[in-house]
Amino acid sequence: MSSLVSILALAGVLLVGWHAVVLGAALVTRPRALDPGPPTMELGSEPPAVVNLLVTRCELTAEAADATLLDLAAHRILEIYQPGDDVSGLLVRVRVAEPAGLRPYEQRVFDRVRDIAGDRLTPLREITERYADGGPSWLRQLRREVVTDARRRGLTRDRGLVGVVMVVSLPVAMALSGLASLSLLPESGAQPGQEFAWFAAWILGTVFVLVALFGIGHLYLRGERYTRAGRDVGARWLGVARWLSGFESLAELPPAAVAVWNRYLVYGVALGTNPVASRALDLRTGRRGRFTSRHLGRGRTVVVRYPLDPFAYTQAGARLSWSTLVLLAWGWFWLRYVDRLTGWPGGVRLAVYALGVLVPIRAVYRFVRAAIDELVPVTVTGLVLAVHPYRPATDRAPRWHQIVLDDGVHDRVRPWLMRTDLLAGVKAGDAVQVRGQRWTRYGLDLTVLAAQPPVTFQPRPPGGPAPDCSSPSKASRVSSIRERIPGLRKIVQRR
Repeated sequence: MSSLVSILALAGVLLVGWHAVVLGAALVTRPRALDPGPPTMELGSEPPAVVNLLVTRCELTAEAADATLLDLAAHRILEIYQPGDDVSGLLVRVRVAEPAGLRPYEQRVFDRVRDIAGDRLTPLREITERYADGGPSWLRQLRREVVTDARRRGLTRDRGLVGVVMVVSLPVAMALSGLASLSLLPESGAQPGQEFAWFAAWILGTVFVLVALFGIGHLYLRGERYTRAGRDVGARWLGVARWLSGFESLAELPPAAVAVWNRYLVYGVALGTNPVASRALDLRTGRRGRFTSRHLGRGRTVVVRYPLDPFAYTQAGARLSWSTLVLLAWGWFWLRYVDRLTGWPGGVRLAVYALGVLVPIRAVYRFVRAAIDELVPVTVTGLVLAVHPYRPATDRAPRWHQIVLDDGVHDRVRPWLMRTDLLAGVKAGDAVQVRGQRWTRYGLDLTVLAAQPPVTFQPRPPGGPAPDCSSPSKASRVSSIRERIPGLRKIVQRR
């Protein structure tokens, strides 16, 4: 028994030490937050997708694809047309069938539009729905191409810790494999075949543990880090974001306003200062893990933690019942078998002791949380950032939706689960009040406090003259802002 405890303790020390070294390396090489530069209206030469990579700590977001689509429209390779007041009714078509000089990720976005729309005006919704299932893998491919371009420009580089993980993991894997195979170690004078079998088992165990450790280490150390030039360029672009954030009406412009605002609107989407245009251009690249929210009048990044547990949204009543059953089952086990454990093997007895203590403690913790959820539901008020179908079926409409809500307090949030019949047409941009269970995030009721008004903009008809900005719409506000920004009139006139 004592030898088994010593082996387990030594293995635990090795794993804790390995984890400490890898975690330390991850903290040292992680992309640190950039200090924004002074507000400026000067745009650099970096493409909007690369800019998005730089200002999000090297974590490319879905706004990179949206900004690239809008950039192609700004270069007149694509055309975006809004036929009415509803910003969600965007139409898109190809202007230039074979554009030259596109970067790989720009070509990827262009191909996505060309394959379905061609030269006819096609609802953008049709394109996004066609590609909805493959969105996450498409975004991963886009990210690889953007990262390659950023490295070529000398703005980012690999974290370069593959060698460090290998050097740290190899001796730990050898030691753990040796500890696991001690019971198989042949005694002195054993047959040569037995020694070879032990050695082969030790080698196979080392390889298995090494692959496992390397895979876990990769989760910590994957990604990019800034170069010195990348930090300077990223800080300058954050200065552009500060300048754009000074114009409140700019954040409410729809994508069709690119005909007036040119690349300022493009980079506003990439920098997260134009949430309305970004939501309208959503290419369905999967559930977004980061949002730029302007709730309560200030822009900030909100990180969404989607649950991985398939039972994460189980209601509090079911959790109470399950926790009670677990406690009763373990109580019965201890009363019936506590005297018989002394005759069990040492390793089995130690495992049973550990489970018999830890599992009931966890059940008590979950019982308390479920009881609080059931008896004292909470009310949260905030801005809806996104609405996702939850586990949609192919043969019927989704019964549940996830709602990403910014309460203006927390920068890391978990989505709420709501029944579809309780949504009442809720969409991104609405201010709502949710009553639900704090820990399970199961929504019980939802009230719309203020619906997002339709974003109106008088667009330019296909092939027609510029919009008439004299009408009392968003376009008049656009024109008034444009007149207050020196230098922008020249940009528009050159177009």
